[in-house]
Amino acid sequence: MFATLALVSMAAVAAGQVQLKPAAGLKSQSEVASKAKFKVIPEKAPELKTALEAHDLKGAAKLSGKQGAFYGVVDSVVETKGHSVLFLDFDKDFKRTIAAVLLPSHYADLPDMRQIKSHKVLVSGKYVMYNGRAEILISTVDQVKIVQTK
Repeated sequence: MFATLALVSMAAVAAGQVQLKPAAGLKSQSEVASKAKFKVIPEKAPELKTALEAHDLKGAAKLSGKQGAFYGVVDSVVETKGHSVLFLDFDKDFKRTIAAVLLPSHYADLPDMRQIKSHKVLVSGKYVMYNGRAEILISTVDQVKIVQTK
């Protein structure tokens, strides 16, 4: 599982969108998290109407290279050993959903990602494909919004 998780974000590296720092000595995202707050949006927010559902892998594949958004309930927040990448998983089987990926160069730019576990969120950004699976790289707090549910 670790090898598969680590490879997911490599599409961004290959595309020149990010540079990886050596894993040695990296702190966990929660240790360096910012004090910023995630924006909360209503369940009927207009941006949710055009966003994909996290399991819509075919829809996300069609948006490769384009800006977009998806929503879902965060099933788990997974940080790899060595803290080299963090994933928001939207299903117990992470391969069934679009990936939301945070790299160490942006760990300090976002609040502690563990706080959004079990929350419905909207993730926005540019879709990138890797091994047939879509992902959005998170680099700013405004890319992740908590959806207020009843």
